[in-house]
Amino acid sequence: MKSILKVLILISFISCSNEKVNLEFESDKEKENYTYYEKGSDTPYSGKYVSKGENDIVTIDFNNGKRDGEFLRLNNQGDTTEYIIYKDGRTLLQVDYLYEDGKLTWRNEIKDVKGSQDDEKVFNKVVNLIMSNDFYELDDFLNPLFRGQYRNELNNLSNQFGRLKNIEITEIRKKINPYKKREDIRAKMIFHYEDIQLHSSFLIVKEKGGELKGQAFTRRPILNELLPDNKIDEVVDILTKKDVDRFLTIKHIDTKHRKEIEEYLDNFGAISSTYKFLDTDFIVGERMVYLKNYLVEIDGEKQILTLKYSAISKNVLDLRLFYLSPFRIDFEVMYF
Repeated sequence: MKSILKVLILISFISCSNEKVNLEFESDKEKENYTYYEKGSDTPYSGKYVSKGENDIVTIDFNNGKRDGEFLRLNNQGDTTEYIIYKDGRTLLQVDYLYEDGKLTWRNEIKDVKGSQDDEKVFNKVVNLIMSNDFYELDDFLNPLFRGQYRNELNNLSNQFGRLKNIEITEIRKKINPYKKREDIRAKMIFHYEDIQLHSSFLIVKEKGGELKGQAFTRRPILNELLPDNKIDEVVDILTKKDVDRFLTIKHIDTKHRKEIEEYLDNFGAISSTYKFLDTDFIVGERMVYLKNYLVEIDGEKQILTLKYSAISKNVLDLRLFYLSPFRIDFEVMYF
């Protein structure tokens, strides 16, 4: 989900004093710019953390909750195997190294830079083709994996949110990867519909020969329910009363699975009657899917309760299922 979550990160970074520290982080839809907090604190964390594994040691700088400064990975021989420079959570530079018998044998440097004028021309053409509904030429220009995906996706959004009035490009960045001999060019955009504004990100890969490969749009969730209803109260009531019949009806589960559902609900904890709305996310395919996310407590533990709707027509949703996901997730530093 690009939900804003608060997740426990049991990184157990080892500080220079060897004291284990737990962090928790909040992330947005793009999942690249986390905000870190020390567990139990609402103040964004600033400081240096060191995490030691069997084969390497990682040092990370934080400032005001963001990775800001250096990320350094050293092997047991003290050689640098990975070096990253962050600025306010964004990766500006990443350098990877390989060694054989203590000698450096390979080095690759990936830079994150502002998009060029040629990159601007590419995205301006994309915007013009979308606004003129020339999706066949858009497919020819971007060579997506599935032809017609942009047409279907954008038509579904217009069916839900009204006419697309204009598209605003707010930023273009690109990552240059010499080893893979390609550039990943990403634009942040705002799609202005009659009923709503959608903040989106769009990635285009430029191959060595200059061929473009269009990827999928990603979108930030909307911080309101858009189409309010009382389904969350109904779902909470079902889980509170452990009502098998209503559970089967909403989830559209065959009654032959009744016994399994009874066992599931018997073992289901006590859900609180209060909840907090988080956001509404979307899955845009052949049919529009809405995901409404709520923060609930089950046996005193915070979890995310998601209600999944199919869009039948504009302003008409059908609740198809609901599911839980952790609000707090264990995380460990990756070691090599």
